[in-house]
Amino acid sequence: MSIVRTHTGKNLDLANPNSKEICIEDIAHHLAKLDRYNGAGHYSYSVGQHSLLVADALPKEYKLQGLLHDATEAYLGDVVSPLKAMLPEYRRIEGQVMRAICNRFQITFPRPQIIKKADQAVMAAEMQQVVKWPVGPASGFAAVSAGYGDQAHGMAAGQRTISGTFSGTGERARPERWVGIVRLHNDAPGRYDPPRINT
Repeated sequence: MSIVRTHTGKNLDLANPNSKEICIEDIAHHLAKLDRYNGAGHYSYSVGQHSLLVADALPKEYKLQGLLHDATEAYLGDVVSPLKAMLPEYRRIEGQVMRAICNRFQITFPRPQIIKKADQAVMAAEMQQVVKWPVGPASGFAAVSAGYGDQAHGMAAGQRTISGTFSGTGERARPERWVGIVRLHNDAPGRYDPPRINT
């Protein structure tokens, strides 16, 4: 049987996902209770929290797409990336579910590259601050100047920031240590620009 039952009692057929069965209340409820990194964080950190941070890092016209970029996990769970790479059938189903979600909320499928950039920037901060994993060449992120005379390898001296370079683009992001929120900063000393990622 390929039916997934949701918090609100809807039934989503994974073999033939119908956008009428997609419900924002289900997505919010499920993602709020689903931990990122297979539960490896030093504290509970949900896919829902991650999604809010990605949305916050994006320009207004992309916020909904940022918020819903991991919405398939509300129906499929959060499969760790190494396993997902080994399961082509899972990726096919995930694509079908994402298409149904995008149809339901009238957003672009496949998602624009700017969403991936914001996701990677937030992930770089999470790797240092949530699971305390190194950020370096193996992760696709390189240490860059925090703009305050320090070389930031995750945490800059006297600050709680992380610097990262978007893999393959040369663009820089510096999500600040958050109390409920991550914002992207530029590298200028003492300067703050509103969170924005250019396409």
